[in-house]
Amino acid sequence: MAGPSDDPGGEPRPGDQAPAGTPGTEEVVCPECQGKGELMGKPCLACNGTGMVNRNPDSEAPEPMG
Repeated sequence: MAGPSDDPGGEPRPGDQAPAGTPGTEEVVCPECQGKGELMGKPCLACNGTGMVNRNPDSEAPEPMG
């Protein structure tokens, strides 16, 4: 049985600009880890290790988290 931490894709991620499915946003490659899902061998905090975040495609540059 999978726990909530086994599938972080359904949970809000710190790097999201809006909740999943919000009109005008789309899931894009995480700017912090470039889609790898990890930084220095640890899960990326911006995307919760998924490699993707929800962003407004019209925004010019994503704000770095750290």
